Amino acid sequence: DPELCRAFRRVLFRSFSGVTVGGTGAGAGNVIARNTLAGVVTVAGTGHAVLGNAIHDNGGLGIDRGDDGVTLAGLPQLAWASTGGTVSGSLASAANTSFRIEFFAGPAADPSGYGEGRRYLGFVNVTTDAAGNAAFTGTVGAIALGEQVSATATNNATGDTSEFGATVAATPPNTAPAAANAVVNAVEDTPYVFGVTDFPFADADAGDTMSAVRIDTLPVVGTLRLSGAAVSAGQVVAVGDIAAGNLIYTPLANASGSPYAGFTFS
Repeated sequence: DPELCRAFRRVLFRSFSGVTVGGTGAGAGNVIARNTLAGVVTVAGTGHAVLGNAIHDNGGLGIDRGDDGVTLAGLPQLAWASTGGTVSGSLASAANTSFRIEFFAGPAADPSGYGEGRRYLGFVNVTTDAAGNAAFTGTVGAIALGEQVSATATNNATGDTSEFGATVAATPPNTAPAAANAVVNAVEDTPYVFGVTDFPFADADAGDTMSAVRIDTLPVVGTLRLSGAAVSAGQVVAVGDIAAGNLIYTPLANASGSPYAGFTFS
């Protein structure tokens, strides 16, 4: 098999501690593939680091801590993976601890939904807070549309590597929409009811529609209200409320001008 450089069958830890499979240096990773059971199994010992490997097409889990199936505690949870090479997620594990989050991709998810990792993408270091939580975003190499992306978390203090977290499918990057300027004409002493078309925007992502508007700054004169309550700067207004006519601007009495008042939104 031309894919195999340094290849293992099953890697099983029963009593040793402090063993590293793979590594962080160039070329340190191994291929651990096509085993009838799990790829890497730890049933005893501590400090077992599994880093930078290509682990795929195994009959069991890619990494099985305890040889007992998926262990949910301490797994990185991916929220999103972009074909542009951005992966984000979160980790709930030991408090105030540094972790190395490694990202992997492959053409298909493990039947369990957790891992494996045919292709190593890269890593990011994160530190959990006092509650043991951390959010992370990693910038890695390009990921093919639909590829299944997973991650592991390695405790940088103890060296222990988690099992693979649940996979997510890579999707196209989400480009933020850009608001455009708009001018509306209102009648003096008459409240103006905003509609959805009063908030034009451009979005490079085909098929996206507006879901909400954030009012960034308020009019210097007059009052902007949502369902009768004064709007505050930074408030998000759902498009349904705008369509229902609930966002209303009321000018000062006997006042006019061109322009008369304005506010910013995004």
